[in-house]
Amino acid sequence: MYRPISKKKYKEVILHLETSAYEYLTDLYKTTEELYGIKRKIRINDFIAISTAIEKNKNWEELEPFRKTCQKRTP
Repeated sequence: MYRPISKKKYKEVILHLETSAYEYLTDLYKTTEELYGIKRKIRINDFIAISTAIEKNKNWEELEPFRKTCQKRTP
């Protein structure tokens, strides 16, 4: 849960999600914060993995909330 998104998780889980990849990312970091009590910034590699998944799955409506989250992380 605390690790970055791996290539294996990306290929086996994220590309085949029925929900949005953006929701997966936010839930991952929210759960980590609840379990460990650590609020951390989203890793750049995780941003790249989710943006690639959004593009491959052509879920263009996810780009707007994803963009806002990216902009908060790296203005």
